[in-house]
Amino acid sequence: MKVGGELRVTMSLCGLPNLPAFSHVAEAVGLGAIGLDVATVITTRLGRVAKSTGFTDALIEAEAQLVSLAQESLGGQCYSADVIDCFAVRMIAHLDPDGTEPTEAQLHDRRHLTLVTEKTGMTKLTGLLPPTAAGHLRAALEPFTSPRIPTFTSDPTQPGAPDPADDDEVDPLLRDTRTRGQKLADGLLQLVTTAAGLPSMPRLNGAAPTVNVHATLDDIISGRGVGWIDGLTEPVPASTIETLL
Repeated sequence: MKVGGELRVTMSLCGLPNLPAFSHVAEAVGLGAIGLDVATVITTRLGRVAKSTGFTDALIEAEAQLVSLAQESLGGQCYSADVIDCFAVRMIAHLDPDGTEPTEAQLHDRRHLTLVTEKTGMTKLTGLLPPTAAGHLRAALEPFTSPRIPTFTSDPTQPGAPDPADDDEVDPLLRDTRTRGQKLADGLLQLVTTAAGLPSMPRLNGAAPTVNVHATLDDIISGRGVGWIDGLTEPVPASTIETLL
């Protein structure tokens, strides 16, 4: 309904027609050259800029370019609405460069991280990161998912060791079968564990962050039984206790 209002011709009080706010989009939609999903992306993105800058010649030109891009094809397929949205974001940065600063500040204020312990003992991480923080995190985690990083080889330090990216040369027993999500989770844990021990990190009562686990001496010696980790309600098996010790 909203995009329809942006594209329809209205009548003025004196009886003359008012052209649509986004005439290029309206014409393309009328001809069936672009879909409503693309039209919504263009009118929404540029409409926000128009509220602060008005319908300038530069904005109208950007609208025409986005409509033209939406009708082009790459490899036999037209650009999707998501790709057009990326183009629109880049154009908006040039149309209203001052507008990115308050947007960045608003996004920074919305940052948060929540850890929720589930009944299974797993902990669910949810949150939001501003663009800068997300960029740092993505850059730090990217090496952990790279196929060029040797993992689980028989002797990765030996010259000429097989490249794990080549599945034909890797022993099936040594092949890394983790999913991308599992690699990211392992990478995040490794980053946190390494960073927590650095001298520059905050300390609690002068001590570095430590995982406290509680178990009886008999269970530790026998390798049986369960233990408890501070902050978690579910018990952990003896194998986990042995790993932490």
